This record gives sequence, structure tokens and C-alpha cells, in this order.
Amino acid sequence: MHKWSVMFTFLMVAALVLSACAAPAAAPAAEATEAAPAEAAPAPEIDTAGLNLDVAGTFSYWNGFTASDRPVMEENVRVFDETYPNISVNMDIQPWDSILPKLLPSMRSGSDPDVVSLDAALIPQYVKAGVLTPVDDLWAADGIDPAKFSDGVIKGMTVGGQQYGAPIIYFTTLLYMNNDLFTAAGLPATCPQTWEEWENALLTLTVDENGDGTPEQYGMSWGDHGAVSIWPSLVWSNGGDFVNADATQSMLDDPKTIEAVQKWGDHISKDKILALGLSGVEADNLFATSKAAMTVSGPWVSTGFTDAGVNFQICQMPEGPGGRFTQGNGVYFVVNGNTQAKEAVYELMKFWQGDWAQINWSSKTGFAPTRLDLADDPEVTSNPNVKAFADSLAFARTYLGGVTEFSKINDEIITPAILEVARGNKTAEEALTAAAAEMNEILAEQ
Repeated sequence: MHKWSVMFTFLMVAALVLSACAAPAAAPAAEATEAAPAEAAPAPEIDTAGLNLDVAGTFSYWNGFTASDRPVMEENVRVFDETYPNISVNMDIQPWDSILPKLLPSMRSGSDPDVVSLDAALIPQYVKAGVLTPVDDLWAADGIDPAKFSDGVIKGMTVGGQQYGAPIIYFTTLLYMNNDLFTAAGLPATCPQTWEEWENALLTLTVDENGDGTPEQYGMSWGDHGAVSIWPSLVWSNGGDFVNADATQSMLDDPKTIEAVQKWGDHISKDKILALGLSGVEADNLFATSKAAMTVSGPWVSTGFTDAGVNFQICQMPEGPGGRFTQGNGVYFVVNGNTQAKEAVYELMKFWQGDWAQINWSSKTGFAPTRLDLADDPEVTSNPNVKAFADSLAFARTYLGGVTEFSKINDEIITPAILEVARGNKTAEEALTAAAAEMNEILAEQ
């Protein structure tokens, strides 16, 4: 089960955001004596430009959207079915931990599903297993326009230079700041724009009143397990990286990577800006109880922070010497190499990128649209939290994109090496040089 750890982490946080963003149930009608006949919802207006409504076929679609996202998934697929008179979708929604154990054997046998929702981290493994078909032709002139999507979205489905999907959701992590703690410390309650501003705020807001080495208030909280890592954002923003463009060589020993890990490792080990050993939920709780002035997390925590009474704002990640970046992760439609309904499956993937499907999904789940050009849509801008995450897509990159042994490299090599630096046990050069050698051995076998 170890190789599924990234997927389960994603599922945990996805379930939180979707349940948190679900609309409240309508109040029951007072003393109704006779149920009024249900009125059919008006059919949405669908822009069919670029769609081929003459395509015919029946295909199976597996996904694990079982939380409050389920009715939205069902609505989007129902409208797709209604839009295409000659296409029929047999959709099977099950929990992810039910789907994953049987998915690869089923696809290898040549049976269902024709199309499945798959986490970006798992796509390279399924490509290596030979069960997915590349969909580069879908991203051609008469298909989906890649210019409407961030590099992170594209990279998340790219393996060996080929495209293997189309996005369903893509989310980022951003900086949450407690406005009241900033003000109380004499700092402006405005988003830090640069590393210099951010570091100054972190040091000012880390308060160890009795000098025992354990701050009563931390400048920052983030989880080092059960959470989306902040380290990719820090490394990228310093001009470093973890792997080269074609995922064949480690970049852990790149000078810019080493510099970033040493800098922020020192802030943790020496300046005590945050506590180590926290899960993502524990880190969120520190912020929710005002024991940490800032945290880095995804859209799923905003409702919980509001309910906790925190006066917060969501900021883009501060810009480092190498630019402004944040980590993105996504779930994609991917296509069984044995499908006999490829054209019909392609139409679902194109339909999902259309205006109606994107906005309907975003407005009802709380995820930002995957398309860059929809960040200024009125339904997106009406929710400032969704708007912040939509704007961040331009700065999003995919961590270890194209790496087949994602979990092994992240969990057993990169994370332990960085934690040794953050604990002050090793220098970044020592830890990352050794880790790069281990990583290259695995990459050579991909």
C-alpha cells in the first residue's frame, strides 16, 4: 500500500475541501400539507464550439468522487450525456481505496474502465505498466487548447514528453496569514510579497517568552507528513529543483536547491519559526487556534478557519530570488489503452474543459477552475478564496512530474534528507548530495 500514500493524502484533503465548501441544506418548508410537484431544472446553455456532437459510442468511467463532490460529478456527466445524443456513459463511483487495488489488473486484462480519474503522481506508474494511451492528438488544434492551462497542469499529465490525460481538478497551496497577530506585532496586515518581507514577519511573529526554546507563538506552521509539502515552493522560488525536465537526473545537489534547503532549514532549527513533526491537520490546528501566525495549505481549510473565528487572508506565495512558485497537484482523466470508444471518451474530456462544466464544478465544490482564462469569471471572483487559488495557477508547478517511483523517492529519500537539515543534524550539502546519489540510482531504472 506504500505506493498509494500520495493518493490517499490527496483524497484526505480533497474530502475536507469538498465537505467544507458544500452548500448548506435548504430549510424545510413550514407545515407543508401537500408536496409541490418538483420542477425540472432548466437545461444549461452549453457552448458546443469545438465539440463533435455526431460522435457515437458507449464507454465506462470510474472515479472516486464519493464526498459532496459526487452530485456535481453526476450533474456534469448527466449534462454531457444530454448534450451528446449518440454517446452513453456508464459511470461507476466508488471509494478510491476500492478502485485502486483492482484498477491496474482490470486495465491489463483489457476490460473496464475506458476512462478513469487518476492522481497525477500515479500516472507515470500506469504509463510504465503499459495500460494508458497517450492523448497528444486531444491537445491538437481541434481539441483542447494547451495555452489555456498552466505549465503545472500540463506537466502533471506529461510522461516521456507525451500527454496522458486532461485535468478534472488541479489545486495549489497558498499562504494564510492571521491579520490580528500581524497587527498586534506592529506589522502591516498585508501579504508579504518577497522572501525578505516574509522572513522578517516570521522572525517577528515567532515568540518564545520564557526562552525555553519552544515558542508560545510560531511564525509559521506546516506539516511534514500527511500534508502537501511546502519545500517544492521554497526550492523552486530559489531557482532550484528536484529533478530535471525529462525526469532522468536528480537536482537535489544543484547549488540553488542546496542553498534553499539550508536557508529555510536554518530558520527552523535555529530560529524556531515552526514546530517539526506535525501532520497537516495538526499544523492547521495551530493556525486555527492563533498559535501560529501563518500557515501554507490548500482551499480545503478556509471554511474551518472562518468557523474558528480567525481573521485571515489568503496570499500568493512570496517571491524568492528565482521567482514566485507554488506546488500544484491534480486529478486527471486518463484513457485505457484498450478502449474501443476513444473518440467518445475524448468528447467527455473536451466537454469538461468547457465554460459551463468548469464553472459549475468550481462554484459547487470550491475548487478553482483548471483553466487560466476563467480566473476572472464573475462566479469565480465572487468568492475571494476561490479567486486566490485561481490566480495561483499561473505560478503552479508539479512536484516530481514524470517520476515513476514518486512515493519511494519522496518518502524515503527527499523528505528524510530535508528533515535532517531542518533538525540541524546535517548540512544541506551533506544531506542532499547523498540523497541525489540514491535518487539517481532509482531514476536510472525507470
